[in-house]
Amino acid sequence: MSATVVGIDSSTQSCKVVVVDLESGDVLSTATAPHPDGTSVDPRVWLEA
Repeated sequence: MSATVVGIDSSTQSCKVVVVDLESGDVLSTATAPHPDGTSVDPRVWLEA
C-alpha cells in the first residue's frame, strides 16, 4: 500500500491542494478553488492578533 501526502496552500486569492505519492514523488492530483470576494484579510491584522 502506497502512502500519499497532501499539501495545502491557502493564499489571499485561492486555496490550492496537491496530492503526491510519498514513495515515487508522482503528483496524483491537484485542485484550486478561489476564495469568495470580500474574504481577504490584511496580514498586519494577523501580526497584531
